[in-house]
Amino acid sequence: MNIQDPDWGDFEVARPVPINENPWGDFALLEGTHMGNLINVVPGPAFANATRGHATPLMNAIGRPPKRCLQMLGSGYQRCRVKECAMRTDRCVPGPRTPLCFVPDTHTSESPDIGGLEATIIRLWVEGVYVIVVGPDEF
Repeated sequence: MNIQDPDWGDFEVARPVPINENPWGDFALLEGTHMGNLINVVPGPAFANATRGHATPLMNAIGRPPKRCLQMLGSGYQRCRVKECAMRTDRCVPGPRTPLCFVPDTHTSESPDIGGLEATIIRLWVEGVYVIVVGPDEF
């Protein structure tokens, strides 16, 4: 989602759609994991105001920039799980040249669902997108 604000400019945010009143929605598998701890839960009213052009409360709550989240991933996320990939190179790490096929080889990636979700979030961070979870009372 693109947010436009006269003071903060344009920036992108991605958030899960809540499921059964769980604000983590499809990200629920990551809640409490190392990667999940890099995703901030922002107040619902701050997100709602940002969608209407007043992003200061959201930016105060949003936390680390996406590039910093990549830096904080740690060594467990620095290897690609796809060992037999024909395109595997030294660039198969989270960063500006992360290949689209990258799936982190982490202890939480035992399930394909988690590995794919982690890969998606890494790609969003590489693109400079803030990944957030929106708390209750959004509207």
